[in-house]
Amino acid sequence: MNRSHVSNRRLSIRARLCRIIGLSFIATVIAACGPNSSEEDAVKSFHVKGYVENVLDKNDRLMVDHEEMPGYMPPMIMLFNVADPQSAVGLEPGQQIRFVYKVTNQRSWIEDIEPTGEKRDPRASVTSRSDSFGELLEIGDPLPDYAFLDEEGQPIALSDYRGSVIAISFIFTRCPVPEYCPMMMRNFGNVDEILADGPVLEAPWRLVTISFDPENDTPEVLKRYGKAFDYDPAHWDLLTSKTMDPINGIAANVGLRFGKRDNSYLHNLRTVVLDTEGRIAHIFTDENWAPEELAEQMKSAAASH
Repeated sequence: MNRSHVSNRRLSIRARLCRIIGLSFIATVIAACGPNSSEEDAVKSFHVKGYVENVLDKNDRLMVDHEEMPGYMPPMIMLFNVADPQSAVGLEPGQQIRFVYKVTNQRSWIEDIEPTGEKRDPRASVTSRSDSFGELLEIGDPLPDYAFLDEEGQPIALSDYRGSVIAISFIFTRCPVPEYCPMMMRNFGNVDEILADGPVLEAPWRLVTISFDPENDTPEVLKRYGKAFDYDPAHWDLLTSKTMDPINGIAANVGLRFGKRDNSYLHNLRTVVLDTEGRIAHIFTDENWAPEELAEQMKSAAASH
């Protein structure tokens, strides 16, 4: 066997070894960075009891009036994702269940669902505190002017945003479920990056997050909460109020429902785009929107001014 053939063979073997080692290194890096091993995505577990309010989406989700999860969540009426829909088959409103709630920074679900045998009379849904405070508006309608306080405690009104396209979301800081209020904050952060780093819009723009829990969500609380999500005050305002009046009014106008029953809180979600004249350009009615979708709606509203 000549030397060049041996040399080429050695090079070929060495190249294959390097390739194997390289692929193994890449796989190790990916595994180390993946969600299963990330400290940020560590799973927390809570053993909980509550009463079934409703069974939705072919048993994929359960609305449950649940007890406090100490150190994590107060008693709430919450919509939970079900890990195994078969475990929710046969459940009916009014049944008490015990279950394990599991949560990471990005998602949550319930599993190990077991009826306790206890029941209560199914009760009507919570009546929103905003139901009687205003008219439900439609696309193209101007949103009435409401006055708030920003995260610095300074007065600000919706009319102060005239001339800018704004997106409004609604949260309360005590909502820990990652798919709801925290996701609204994360999504707004992503929208901020998309718009700030992309082509200049044809009109100024701003993001506005309004709390519907002003008793707890003071300007100071909102500012701390915003910092936890790396909010940029150059583009993003966090609003609260000294009274429920403006919150009830705007909630009624856009279909936001929230309220309490006994000690349990319930709310839905709304994300609203206003054009430069303060007219409703678009409303997202749940959490199932991507930051790119909201950014496009804001771009469209800016282009039409």
